[in-house]
Amino acid sequence: MTGFEGVLFDGVRAVGLPVRVEAHGNLVLIATPVEAPRSIARDQIRADAPIPGVARLLRLPGGELIETHAYDAVAALWPPKDIIARVAFAIESRWWAAVTGLMLTAGAVWLIVAFVLPLAAEPVSRRISPTVEAFLGKRTLEFLDRTIFKPSTLTEEETEELEEKYARFVEGEDAQSYRLEFRHGGMPNALALPGGTIIVTDELVHATANDAEFLAVVAHEIGHVRGHHAM
Repeated sequence: MTGFEGVLFDGVRAVGLPVRVEAHGNLVLIATPVEAPRSIARDQIRADAPIPGVARLLRLPGGELIETHAYDAVAALWPPKDIIARVAFAIESRWWAAVTGLMLTAGAVWLIVAFVLPLAAEPVSRRISPTVEAFLGKRTLEFLDRTIFKPSTLTEEETEELEEKYARFVEGEDAQSYRLEFRHGGMPNALALPGGTIIVTDELVHATANDAEFLAVVAHEIGHVRGHHAM
């Protein structure tokens, strides 16, 4: 005979009842202080999957629950039926195995993010039509203008001078693929949007010491456009 103590939740009372559970072969005797003992076939009682440190739950045919910390007794009477559940419980029960599993999972996630996704993203991004990419870039710029950016405070002369330098810089390239925009952004920044729009903030223009620095930033953003990194 195997027996253990627990708490019975019958779904009627607001609190649980102390319960004594005894197994006699294939019959399980359940006794509480307020009810006559009753017998239930052991195979009609379902034990939830074990979780280390958490009370075991037994589900009775009528929807009642028995909660108990008699881990060994429950494991002996209702052992995991499949090998996956047994292996999972064995791993979770050993802290070093759980830590090792966590480290392996973190390493696998890092490998996927660092290597697999970039490799998969490039061919996918190149299949996106220019029309769709331009539409996404336009909508993104509209959103940024509503939420983050303000109109550029550069003078008309400053803007024209920078645009001329930019035009000479991309001469011989497919200049139609890129569009230079200036915005007041609150900090030095530059970004490339889908479709070829390159945004440079006024603050970055003022932070660059010379034309070479400004054009280096633009070249970096052109690289993002060519690589479809915004997608």
